Amino acid sequence: MEILAGRQADGLVHDNLTRCTKELLAARPAADPIAELCRHTDLLQRGVHLRALYHHTARASGAMRDHAHTAAGLGAQLRTVERLPCEVLIIDRRLALMDHGPSRIMVISEQRVVDHFVRVFEHVWEEGWVFPAVTTRHPDFARPAEADPKLAILRMLSEGAKDEQVARRLGLSLRTCRRHIADVMSNVGAVSRFQAGVLAARYGLLSLPSVPDDLDGVK
Repeated sequence: MEILAGRQADGLVHDNLTRCTKELLAARPAADPIAELCRHTDLLQRGVHLRALYHHTARASGAMRDHAHTAAGLGAQLRTVERLPCEVLIIDRRLALMDHGPSRIMVISEQRVVDHFVRVFEHVWEEGWVFPAVTTRHPDFARPAEADPKLAILRMLSEGAKDEQVARRLGLSLRTCRRHIADVMSNVGAVSRFQAGVLAARYGLLSLPSVPDDLDGVK
């Protein structure tokens, strides 16, 4: 491990991103949309597989939503989450560059530590919401600004939606979606998916607040 500051830190990040050839995993609580787009465009045009995590608050920024649309159109995969463990760039799964204070970067090349960062990233990624939001037939089902999708899942179960449909509408992996469905059924004491929706309606759990305004085509 090594800690660099100032121009050294900026130069190191630039040089390593230039040498990135396969994959970049990025977790960034805050980002400059213009700088982010320039960086992502260069990587994507070179064929680098890019996945980036941001905090849910990125959805409130028009500039970040514009960036998300453009980057996703170029092939990037972006998600937002309620909590990010740290700000880190993982380059080709061989090097981790972690924020270490103002203008300071911790450079981690020990492979076991880098592998740990990859596992943490993958875990957080599974819980993330697709960014930009995915438009669905039922806009109020897709609630990317919420950290907990259980209310939306209950609403869809009450209409008989299948696991695959629920996962697709919410932008979750099928595995994560099924885990949430199991939790929902347990919480309401249901023995079937449809019963979970019926009980939720009976308990008054299905009244959802207004739709977040970052949903495509929804105002």
